[in-house]
Amino acid sequence: MLNKFFKDDKKTLLINNHRERKFGNQFFKPCLILLTPITVIPLMVTVLQWSLFDDQQNQENAPATTTNAQWSRGCIKTEDLENTDLFFQLVNNTEWRFKNTTMMQSNSNMPLLNCQDIFSITDSMRFLTAGWTKLVYQATLAKRKVAIKLVNFEGQMMKNCKAELQSDQHCRQKIAKKFIKEIVALSQFKHPNIIELIGYCIPSNPSSEDSIDKLAIVSELGEPLNLFVLLQMNWEERLKILYSILKLLEYFSKQPVGAVVLNDLRAQQFVICDKNLKLVDVDDVGLEEPTCHLQSDCNERLRKAGMENYNQIVQCIDGICQSNIWMDGWMDE
Repeated sequence: MLNKFFKDDKKTLLINNHRERKFGNQFFKPCLILLTPITVIPLMVTVLQWSLFDDQQNQENAPATTTNAQWSRGCIKTEDLENTDLFFQLVNNTEWRFKNTTMMQSNSNMPLLNCQDIFSITDSMRFLTAGWTKLVYQATLAKRKVAIKLVNFEGQMMKNCKAELQSDQHCRQKIAKKFIKEIVALSQFKHPNIIELIGYCIPSNPSSEDSIDKLAIVSELGEPLNLFVLLQMNWEERLKILYSILKLLEYFSKQPVGAVVLNDLRAQQFVICDKNLKLVDVDDVGLEEPTCHLQSDCNERLRKAGMENYNQIVQCIDGICQSNIWMDGWMDE
């Protein structure tokens, strides 16, 4: 019955508000296991109960967030997140550190790791996976396992840039900006379902040939979210995952800078940490409403961001690039 309802109405069900329009359909495929017709009513009741309890707990135990006079609607643009001068200061002419020197790791009173701290633990690094712009390694820090992201020089973003006959310097700048943007975003967005920033390294000239391999982000380590992981969970754990998604979207829709656009929201951008869902990849966030006149405007926007299947992910509707959860026709399968 539920699937029939979805099929009948799928042409009209597009994400049309700030909280929902950030979803790409690819994220929903592994999450389909969360829902069956016989669990819809219990799910709604359970989520409501969690919502009432969780909102109260969050108000009492909300983590402190970074305050920045510029971090408000109309005062900052997406490209500003890539600007080292805006958020950082050059220390000893060797590396960029946040101007807010009191910034700490979320779950401790320890300062964020710097370049020296990070590269002192490289001996314990073990390769995990590779993405479009980053290589991910596992390392051990004070008996705690962490994830370290480094530049992927053989990644798809670098290949695409060179295929456009861009200079090596231009391609390195694009990747360096991605890293800086993610570091800033992780420092500003504090939420139980966003990965914790533990440290970072931004050398004085991050896009230079001699320094770009020192760009690094250190964060919590989690298990990738996939269908197999979901199948191993009990129903309570699956419902908590679903509720985490809802709370995360609500959080991004109520930022001081306005509703945040998640341009590349997929299952691959999440991990499970201690059975909690956490978003790990935020280098594709946007702070402006993605406007358009033609479908090609949306396509070009996402193509420049290095995303595939952009003509299916987003449609130009009423002058806005809107994500379509029904792409690829997976509901017909």
